[in-house]
Amino acid sequence: MGHNTVAIDRTDQPRFGHKTEADLLAYVPNLPGLAVVEARGERGYPGLAEVYRRLLMLVSLDGASPYVVDVFHVKGGGTHDWLLHGSADHDQDARCSLPLKARKGGLLAKGERWEEPYGESATFIPYGLMKNVRAGKTAGKWSVTMTYRDRPDLGVRSHVMGGRATEVFLCETPSMRRAGQDDASLYDYPMPQLVVRRRGREPLESVFVAVHEPFRGKPQIDRAELCELVKPTGGAVALRVKQGARTDTILVSLADPAPVECKGKNAAGMEGRIGLVSREADRVAAARLIGGTRLAAGDFELAADAGSWTGVIEGAERKADGAPSDAFVTSAELPSGTKLRGSWMVVRHPGGRIHGYGIDRVANGDGRARIHLADDHGLSLSGLTTEECYFPQRKFRGRNRFVIYGTAAWPGGRR
Repeated sequence: MGHNTVAIDRTDQPRFGHKTEADLLAYVPNLPGLAVVEARGERGYPGLAEVYRRLLMLVSLDGASPYVVDVFHVKGGGTHDWLLHGSADHDQDARCSLPLKARKGGLLAKGERWEEPYGESATFIPYGLMKNVRAGKTAGKWSVTMTYRDRPDLGVRSHVMGGRATEVFLCETPSMRRAGQDDASLYDYPMPQLVVRRRGREPLESVFVAVHEPFRGKPQIDRAELCELVKPTGGAVALRVKQGARTDTILVSLADPAPVECKGKNAAGMEGRIGLVSREADRVAAARLIGGTRLAAGDFELAADAGSWTGVIEGAERKADGAPSDAFVTSAELPSGTKLRGSWMVVRHPGGRIHGYGIDRVANGDGRARIHLADDHGLSLSGLTTEECYFPQRKFRGRNRFVIYGTAAWPGGRR
C-alpha cells in the first residue's frame, strides 16, 4: 500500500526477493513523441493474481503538454484497490471532481482494530494509516488534482476513466521520506493518498485506465474519456484525449496484437498492440503504431512492413568471455544494419521469466542473424541450458524465445 500500484484483497505482496520479480513485456523508448513500457507481476500475488500487468505510455507529441496513459489490468481476488500517492517530498493539496463525504472509521474493515505501530518494521494494518478519509461512488469518469501548497500553479491532474461501479477514497498518509528516522514526527508530514476500489465476484477482473497530466499554470487537457469499441470483447481499450484543437485517439490491445476499432467522430482502427492517431481541425497530424501492421482513421492509413519479429536464441556471445561484442545469435530473419538500433528485444526464458535487451545493430550472414546488443546480456548458453552469469544465477532448461515489436510513425518512418 506504500506504492502506486493495485492491492488485491487489501493484502500486501509477500517479500521473497527475486522470487516475486516482475517481467518486462514491452519497452519502446524511441518513437518521436511516444514512449511505452509494460510489465507484469503475477508473482507478487502468488496463487491469487491470474493477471497483473501495467502499461504506461508517455505522449509528448508537441513537447509542451505531455501526459501519461496508465492501463492496469488485474484479475484475481474479489477487491482491487488502485493506489495513487501525492508528493512524498513537499506539501500538497488534493481536490476531487466528485462530491465526497467524510467517512467514519477510515478505511479499516469491520472487525479490524488499529494499533499504533512503534516503527516501520512493526506489523500493522496499512489502511489504518489512511487518515481524514472522504468517500464517494461513481461509475463514470472523474478526476483528482494535486497541487503544491507553496506553488498552486504546479501540479498533476489525473483523469480516471469509468465503466463500472467504483468507490473513491481521498485521504492522507504519512510521508516516511520526510520524517526520515524520526518516527515521532511521522504524522507531521501528511501526503495525499487516493484509493480507487472495485469489488465483485472472484476472480474479479478490472482494467483501471487513467491519464496523468502534469501542468504549470493550468491543466491543458479539456477532456479524457473512453471510446466505444466496435467489438467490445474485454481485451482492448480505446480512449480519447482532447487538448484545445488537438484530439488524440489511443488504441490498446491488452495482450497480444489484435484488431481494435473504436466508434465516434474520431474513430480509428488498428491491427496491432498500440495505436495513436492525433488530429488537429479534423485532419490527421500525427500517427504512431507499435507491434502492428495497420493503423487507419477515415481516409488516412499507416502501414508497417512487419508488426514484430520473433525467433529462438541459438547462441550467446559476451565481451567478458573474449567475444568481440555482446550478442545473441538466431536463425530468424531480421532487418540488417542499424534499422533496429534503439529497439528492444523481449526474451522469454524457459520457465516463464521475461527480460529485455537493447539492440545496437544486426549483422546477417550464413543464414543466421547476430543481434549486437547495447549492453552485456549476462547469459551463458550451452545447448538447451541457459545460465545467468550474475545474481540470482539461475539455470533454465529449454529454448529462449524473443519478440521485437516493429514500429511505424507518421510523419517519420517505420522499423
